[in-house]
Amino acid sequence: MSGQITEADLTRIIGDAVDKKLAGVVETAMARAREDYERRVKDGDFKGLDISAQISKVLGEERAKGHFSFPGAEGDRSRGYMSRDPHQGRGLVLGQLARIAYLAKQTSRCTPGGFAEVAEEISKNTKDKRTAAQYGEMRASLLESSFSGLGALIPPEMSAEIIEFLYPAVVCQAMGVRTVPFKATLTFGRQNVSTIAYWLGEAQNMTPSIPGADQLELKARTSAVLAPVSNYLLRNPNVATDAFLRDDVVRRMALTRDLAILRGPGTQFQPKGIKNWMRSANQLPASGTTLTDKVADLISLISTIDSADVPMTRAGYVMHPRSKWSLAATLNALGVYVFWPMVATGTLFGFPMATTTQVPINLGGGGGDSEVYFGEWPEVIVGEDTPLEIEMFLNGTYYDGANLVSGISTDQSILRALDRIDVIMRHNQSFAMLTGVQWT
Repeated sequence: MSGQITEADLTRIIGDAVDKKLAGVVETAMARAREDYERRVKDGDFKGLDISAQISKVLGEERAKGHFSFPGAEGDRSRGYMSRDPHQGRGLVLGQLARIAYLAKQTSRCTPGGFAEVAEEISKNTKDKRTAAQYGEMRASLLESSFSGLGALIPPEMSAEIIEFLYPAVVCQAMGVRTVPFKATLTFGRQNVSTIAYWLGEAQNMTPSIPGADQLELKARTSAVLAPVSNYLLRNPNVATDAFLRDDVVRRMALTRDLAILRGPGTQFQPKGIKNWMRSANQLPASGTTLTDKVADLISLISTIDSADVPMTRAGYVMHPRSKWSLAATLNALGVYVFWPMVATGTLFGFPMATTTQVPINLGGGGGDSEVYFGEWPEVIVGEDTPLEIEMFLNGTYYDGANLVSGISTDQSILRALDRIDVIMRHNQSFAMLTGVQWT
């Protein structure tokens, strides 16, 4: 067993006036070494006791707990402990401050009182002869906020709570749009012309009338999120990064879908939204900003839909929050907030009202116009080709807009989300909207 501690060495170490803890460490190491030896003998391995390796292991465990300290101990340097400090104490304060900070962090005591407790425990459990008062002075230095005051030694606390991004509200699903599953394409037959009934006299010929029809087609269009994520973040056990990333991506995809339902342009790769499905006659310019104008405009939307024979079972308003609170602040000649009782209950003239900042307020020539939507929301059909698909590609490669980036060399993983939908409106007269709204 060359290079290892012999039985004679072991007896001398235990009898040495080092520290009772050291004797305990050696005894524990010896017991473990014997157990290891007996186990290896059963397996046919007769290499003998390996006491030195076990001593190193047990010693490391004790140091990690802060229960053992070599400076000040007497003994033989070749066996891992010293009779004196070769640096004459220089730099020990820094090390002891770091030890206080580490142990305080491990025991969740990163407070002024907690540091004092840890310092006192170290003073009692080691051969360091500093008084509690001297440790108190070091603790005061440790609490300084500047790096020169060694504040950098305090391990930062990381909350499991992440302050999320502020998102617009998702409104279309809540207002009642319908979702139907489909694969790639789905065609709806729609009647667009009705038969006509006539009153006849005796022996008169009947005038024929033929119903007309057309088709509406859902065709899957894809929206996506591609998010490179540092593996340092994913490895951090103190932060719920999985939920954070999931929630952010799901929210962003929902907002992208919601905006497409409201205002999608209907181009090759994007769905056509409510604004572009409704007939142009239902897009009404706002009259103005007075109380009379606001009341007349809001009721004109209801009248337009009702006059088109649209069943208003789940009709409602959607607007920007600016428009909502402008209504709430509108006074009549008697100083009464006319709309406030309705706004407070989330309704207007008996119909539900929702707000989202995805309705723009920067339209028109002056850049300050907005829109107000009103309609029968189940008339909107959202075709869903596949449920929202989220995948994580560990150390994947991605295109950053100019170059391919390797997740291996940059230590990143790639989060990808896909949403395949399309939007149709059963009848283009089932919605109306105010344009040029300047309620502020």
